[in-house]
Amino acid sequence: MKVMAIFILFSLIFAFYPKEEFKDGEWNKTYGEFEYNYAEDFVELKDGFLIVGSSCHNEFDGWIFKVDENGNEIWSKFYGGKKEDILQSVVEAKGGYIAVGYTLSYGRGDADFWVLKIDKDGNEIWNKTYGSKYVEYADYIVKGENSYIIAGQKIENDNYMTWVLKIDENGEEIWNKTYDIFGYVSFIKKIDNGYILGGETAFYGCLAKIDENGNIKWVRIYDGIDIIKDIEYAANGYILLGSSHIIKTDWKGNKEWIKKLNSRIDIGNSILKIEDNRYIIAGGTSCGAGGEDAFLIKIDDNGDEIWNKTFGGRMNDIAVKVIKRGEIYFVLGNTESFSSGWKAWLIKCYDYLPPKIEIVKPKEGYLYVFDREISYIGETFIIGKITTCAEANEKMDRVEIYIDKKEYALKPEKIFYNSPYVFTWDEKAFGIRYSYGLEVVAYYSNASANSVDRIYFKIINW
Repeated sequence: MKVMAIFILFSLIFAFYPKEEFKDGEWNKTYGEFEYNYAEDFVELKDGFLIVGSSCHNEFDGWIFKVDENGNEIWSKFYGGKKEDILQSVVEAKGGYIAVGYTLSYGRGDADFWVLKIDKDGNEIWNKTYGSKYVEYADYIVKGENSYIIAGQKIENDNYMTWVLKIDENGEEIWNKTYDIFGYVSFIKKIDNGYILGGETAFYGCLAKIDENGNIKWVRIYDGIDIIKDIEYAANGYILLGSSHIIKTDWKGNKEWIKKLNSRIDIGNSILKIEDNRYIIAGGTSCGAGGEDAFLIKIDDNGDEIWNKTFGGRMNDIAVKVIKRGEIYFVLGNTESFSSGWKAWLIKCYDYLPPKIEIVKPKEGYLYVFDREISYIGETFIIGKITTCAEANEKMDRVEIYIDKKEYALKPEKIFYNSPYVFTWDEKAFGIRYSYGLEVVAYYSNASANSVDRIYFKIINW
């Protein structure tokens, strides 16, 4: 009995304690010394991560930097000429890495595919351009059989097409193909006997399979979906990510079902299969702490949500890709909330159900007169002062109260570090033709993870 009691006690302790322990181990870090610094892609290394993007160093240059597993920068280097040069995607290669993007400094067109090979320390081995007198943007690279496949956009006389290039280890061209089925390509993925391309065509999501020689094997178009952003393996087929939907298909891209994601998500950017029947989606939402927040959603193989989390501050933040290492998620994105200008952004977080905060006063749809609840009238209307009250289901690190008046509020009216979260607002206000907004933003970890509740109201206070 004593052994059983001890087992139950420890089980109860670990049922509640790990979440606090995880929160303490989470973090978010920013990178970049200039006004505009953007991260586009990253790869996992044994000792950290390699991140590629661009920075407004020397107009705009390709930017590659390495961080350790704690997010500490090891080295950072810029690549390019005197004009705009952008890097978008990266893969590991023999003796280093290959990154792709587009260049205006080199090549012969307005913009050309730009392929850059560096060693493990970021030193340039070679860089090459591919293209014509027209415009070509390289967006994605994947590793093939002793080769690399690069996909991007070709613009010729206002016609938007997809251009795919195959190169060897030394950057020598093997073949190139132009496809007019895509107006824009969002990804390319290596599969058995070929590759899958996804994107949009004529405002619909589109998926295509090509073989090792670039020949089209099949094409699928999905009505009601504006774009296919990413793809992952599923049982007997694929899971496709749209801007705000997911689609289950068979191996030939035939649609089996479609589901809308959480209504709070504005755009999905990437999807990662993390275990059997589980996926993580990274993107952005306008329903977080600021104008736009980074957003993670965990779903099962039926598309049903398990949890969702937002990260960020009062300005704009976005997640572009997620990598899982053990029980940890590393989320790559960009932020303008935590420093001047846009910075590359890396988040470390764990897998647990996030806490929630809720505004309990004022209530949605009620009339309040001099801080007293009168009755339900269908919209929230306040006469005189109002005492706001919020309740959380767990301890929060910090709770900020914002009142959006005619303009979006960047400065909180009140900050709490402990409950109760009660604040009396008694400023002169007249909002009849437009609504005011009350927002409660609760931060619960060093990753900038937050829970948000908001309510809109009309007010007269003289």
